[in-house]
Order: sequence, then structure tokens, then C-alpha cells
Amino acid sequence: GRGRKFGAPLNIYDEDTLLALLGLRQKALVGKASRFPVNVSNPCGPHDEASVHVVYTTVGEIQEFLRGSRGGRAYAKRLESVKRLASSTIEFTKISDPAINDLVKQQTFSTKIIDLVTQELDAESVLYVQFPPVMVKWLTQSYTYIDMDIRRQLTANGKAIHKFLAGQMRFNISVS
Repeated sequence: GRGRKFGAPLNIYDEDTLLALLGLRQKALVGKASRFPVNVSNPCGPHDEASVHVVYTTVGEIQEFLRGSRGGRAYAKRLESVKRLASSTIEFTKISDPAINDLVKQQTFSTKIIDLVTQELDAESVLYVQFPPVMVKWLTQSYTYIDMDIRRQLTANGKAIHKFLAGQMRFNISVS
């Protein structure tokens, strides 16, 4: 499909943060969009049921999931990554993914990548993150399989290549 992203520039480090948040999800909530802890824009309609995923976690748990350092600058850097993800919005202008087509009935639709509910982020407080309905569908049904054990061992460039190759239907690597 087609779309564009609005917000802070994101990088492989932010992708790691997103994958960690996905890996740490604890609950799926189903109900009317206006009844969730964070109001969501339901592409099906405001009165239809929607599904969001939520996670209660700390920056330390995110770092532990990614096997990163838990103190000082690493903590601040990961927290900034969560904030960048929360400030990013994706606008779909042409949707070709069948999983999303079933959900989104309009020509264009915008959604946040994550909703960050936690307000006080200075101390090692609990982060409450909610994934909007379109992101739940997209990331659980259309996102490629990425082996986190392999990914944790790679550099940023290696992670980008790994993600690209994991998303291909088939690929051949030959050594001459």
C-alpha cells in the first residue's frame, strides 16, 4: 500500500523498542473505541467493537528484553525512543494489505504507532502503552517474523538486512 509517517524520525533503535513492547504485551482489550483507557480512532466506526493491545512495563524491562544495559544513559535513550514512537503517526493513503482492508473502510486513515498513557516519565515508573486497533491488526497479522535471538546479536545494519530478508517470500544466499 501507500502511506507516510508524521513525527520524529525513527531508526533501527526505535524499531527494537517497538519489537520489545510487542514482545512484552500482556492483554488484549475488546470493546467500543470510546471505552478504552485511551480513546482510539476506530476505522470501522465509532460504535463498532475494536481491539487494542496493552502493556504495563518499565524501561528496565524493555532493556532486559533487548538484553541492553539498564542504567544511566541507556535508560534515558530508551525512554526517548518510547517517546518518539508515541509521537509518530502513520497515514494510510492506499491500503493493499487484506488484513487492513477488512478493518479500514475509508480511502485514507491515520493512526498512532503507540499511545503512551504514562505522564510522569522521570523515574523508573511503569509505562502504560496501548496499541491502536489498526496497529494491532497490522503488527499481529501482517508483520514479518523476526527471530529476536538472532536480532539481539546484530549491529544496526545487520538488523536492517535481517528485517528485509525476513520479509521476503523467498531468498537465496549463495557463497561462491
